[in-house]
Amino acid sequence: MSDTEFKRTIFLNRLLSSSPTQAKEKDATPTHGAYDLFKVLDQRRKRDVAIEFFGADDNKDDAIRLAKGAGKSYIKLTDIQIREDAVCRYIICLIEYVNADERSMPVVDMKTFSGRELTGTDDERGAYTCHFIVKTPLDGAYDDANYRCALEVNYISRRSIEHLLCRQLRRVAIDEEWAFPVWKTTKKGQVQESKKYHAKLELASDVGRSFDMATGHGAELSQIVFTKRHEKQNTGTQTDMIQTEFFANVSVRVSAKQGPTDPQEKVSWFRDLRQWYVQKGYEARTYFRHAKGGLVSGEMTDAIASATDLVMCPKEYIVLSTEPKRWCKTIDNEIVSKMQSLLNNDGLWEHAQQS
Repeated sequence: MSDTEFKRTIFLNRLLSSSPTQAKEKDATPTHGAYDLFKVLDQRRKRDVAIEFFGADDNKDDAIRLAKGAGKSYIKLTDIQIREDAVCRYIICLIEYVNADERSMPVVDMKTFSGRELTGTDDERGAYTCHFIVKTPLDGAYDDANYRCALEVNYISRRSIEHLLCRQLRRVAIDEEWAFPVWKTTKKGQVQESKKYHAKLELASDVGRSFDMATGHGAELSQIVFTKRHEKQNTGTQTDMIQTEFFANVSVRVSAKQGPTDPQEKVSWFRDLRQWYVQKGYEARTYFRHAKGGLVSGEMTDAIASATDLVMCPKEYIVLSTEPKRWCKTIDNEIVSKMQSLLNNDGLWEHAQQS
């Protein structure tokens, strides 16, 4: 690397879209594509309310919530851009984190070795930004709600970003009263009811790493996906006179919530489940979320969560012509271009699954 080139670490992750609900008829719940959900988030960004405070009292009214959050650390969606090429769409986000406890920054003169602190005004605090890019299919293409994404490593942890996305979407669902219709059989016949739901965008580490390795670093198991290529299917049953056979890729997604709560029992459950599907010819991919712990100080600080991400997540490096800043006002096109190249490099993602 020359003197004019600088490295930046990038996490390779997956973004998973889901629609949690307390209704028993969960199969009927609509699942929103990432593009549609980010359009919803962009509307909140344009109103300057796509922000989540840490340690502040919450409120359904955004004006009251922003007033209560004054002076608290926060994470904010500052910009979203949508770019398309011939085969896919890129959702480019600039995310900002402001640490309410960081008001000064020490600097040292490298020639005289004398040091001093640069201190902001009464209202200025230390800030960081990171680029977050999601690759999604174009309109009309197959969308399985499972997306490649890349995250610039710059102090902001994955769980804080997930917290921002999920909380913002939950606020929209509550405010707009998202619901889906369900038919129930009663004595009077079929009756239609509305069941509430909300959307989630969860960050998962797309790994083929061992279960023990990830959980040993405090990672939370998210789901296991089993895939079988070119499996023979048919449109009829054994009693049908006419049936059509065809080949298709079969994917089975198992949520970790279906497993036992006890950690040791969950390990056994995971291994037995994986072995059962692998013996039937399925490929297994395991998804982990972020490290366990609180979002603010207490159980685990954000710095420790970021350090855990470095251990757990597949990562690559991009080389930049200028030194990357810890905070930037607008989206950096050079960083975005290099991150897009990572998203399009199929070899990297195959390696991540097998690492």
